[in-house]
Amino acid sequence: MLSQGRILWCDAEANCHRMADRAGVARIIENAKRARINTVAVDVKPLIGEVLYNSRIAPRLGTVKGFAYPRDFDLLHAMIEEGHAAGLKVHANVNVFSEGHRHFMQGPGFGKPDRQVVLQEADETGAPAFVRMVDAKAASFGLFVNPIGPARQYELDIIREIMEDYDVDGIVFDRMRYPNLYGDFSDLSRERFTSWLGDGDIKWPDDVFRVTGNPESPIIEGRYYREWLEWRAQQIKDFAVDAAGLSRSIRPQAKVSVYVGSWYESYYNEGVNWASEKYHAGCSWMTPTYNRTGYAELFDFICTGCYYPLATREEARRLGKPEGATVEGACDQSRRAIMGACPVYGSLYLKDYEGNPEGFVEAVRTCLSSSDGVMLFDLVYLDDYEWWPLIERVFADDAVAPHDVSG
Repeated sequence: MLSQGRILWCDAEANCHRMADRAGVARIIENAKRARINTVAVDVKPLIGEVLYNSRIAPRLGTVKGFAYPRDFDLLHAMIEEGHAAGLKVHANVNVFSEGHRHFMQGPGFGKPDRQVVLQEADETGAPAFVRMVDAKAASFGLFVNPIGPARQYELDIIREIMEDYDVDGIVFDRMRYPNLYGDFSDLSRERFTSWLGDGDIKWPDDVFRVTGNPESPIIEGRYYREWLEWRAQQIKDFAVDAAGLSRSIRPQAKVSVYVGSWYESYYNEGVNWASEKYHAGCSWMTPTYNRTGYAELFDFICTGCYYPLATREEARRLGKPEGATVEGACDQSRRAIMGACPVYGSLYLKDYEGNPEGFVEAVRTCLSSSDGVMLFDLVYLDDYEWWPLIERVFADDAVAPHDVSG
């Protein structure tokens, strides 16, 4: 009998009012069980950096979009109790390196500027300038912190706290990355990169790359550009080694996973190599040893965002669209890069199918046939679009057993 992962994602910002009391949590779990979802990933450290569980380390979630989240409600505890009573697995999601929401100007990272990522951006004259994340022009809601800076241990301490204090079936790492190609250009990163490179005479930032202020040609690559990309990916892998090892040392039966974008050949922008360390993609921006930064072997499963409104290659051919820009193409790329190092769950952004329920059903079926399961992002759309009956229908085949992603 074929088994498959069926994961429902519950984003904190979008659903805080739905997850603000025990009755709301019970309703979510009841709907998920009826739909034969087997795992709920609950966002307990969202990108705002404020948490929805009883923490001794991080501040509690305050007001989001005018809604004051109850400070005495432990969402993770309630989700675990309700989920386990219904036979579902509950995984805690942690937005690792985001410590604030730039749109709301809220979160602990705003009060710790020394922890923020430093980005290289063009000033008004087009010359390179180094700015902290809070002042950056970057199109990112998250206030990212430097993965190798003083925030590193803080994030590990949060992971430790969750694994020690809660009977979770797993933990998911999201935003375990840099915000974009342009970070981090702090003095600390310069020192570490120079040491790793073994060249103390580096011209900074020109030998890495230089921004131009020209949208058509935004950077000029330097002589160590490819080495810089490898070094950044290695910093994320090093953290993943520590975070996964810490999680398993505390709760060996819990599953450790990560959520990434499926667009592998451009994901180096975020400083991440989520492929198997055996995978050689041969991209022009790669060093010969870039594959060593691959981290798929560290995880029990990987959710790759397959954010395309077309489900299948056949549909793309019919419409004259590129086959790679489909859910099926993204799942194929994900499996090709991960090379069987761990299961892969195709992940859908449900807003891509707004007004197209049958397209959504086809996308779910494509994930189930082209990967090891499906992750549905997000609860808010199942509720708003009233699509719970669609999920019940697509998971109704008794010949398919839900895969226990917790072991």
